[in-house]
Amino acid sequence: MDINEQKALWAAFPILDPADPVLRTELATRPLVPLAAGRVLVRDGEDCSGAPLVLEGSLQVSKAADGRQIKLYALGPGECCPLTTSCLMGSDPFPATVTAEAPTQAVLVPPELFLSLVGRSASFRRLVFGQFARRLGSVIELVEALAFRRLDERLGEFLNQEQSDGRVTLTHQDIADRLGTSREVVSRLLKDFESRGWLVTHRGYLELTGLPR
Repeated sequence: MDINEQKALWAAFPILDPADPVLRTELATRPLVPLAAGRVLVRDGEDCSGAPLVLEGSLQVSKAADGRQIKLYALGPGECCPLTTSCLMGSDPFPATVTAEAPTQAVLVPPELFLSLVGRSASFRRLVFGQFARRLGSVIELVEALAFRRLDERLGEFLNQEQSDGRVTLTHQDIADRLGTSREVVSRLLKDFESRGWLVTHRGYLELTGLPR
């Protein structure tokens, strides 16, 4: 990294101590990795080649089975991946797929260096395990929603959260991926919502006209 890229690293990860000689010499000298939108960083079942620290952009972590895909979480600036932490600590294959949702800049910390920094840098350790704990809670919430809440309730809540000025610009397939179901099921539910007067389907977007909150 050059000096400006190092400044971007410390700005994105304020929890890291820039005065820590271990981080200055071993982390801040790693090159930035540019990831184009749609680039797959690691696939389900592959060995993890390193831990991404996101400086800008967004990475999606998703799981697919039986032709369906569900988004587990996204990583934005200042975040690292808890599944990566689990895999590197346990030497296990990665159990999901990581894809760049948008043009992304990240520092990819190779396995040996990652484990070394966890052991030698207090601020790096706080970053890794603090985010691991927070993300674990959000994944548990996702599991509870999938297991115990009706899909029409989750769809209504999701549309209200994603709307901007009463519009949702996601495709039926995008919505299905986010909710962990099929496009056909989402299309059927949206048609039912439209018959109730809750939304209007237009080419390229949904217009919310009375969806309950």
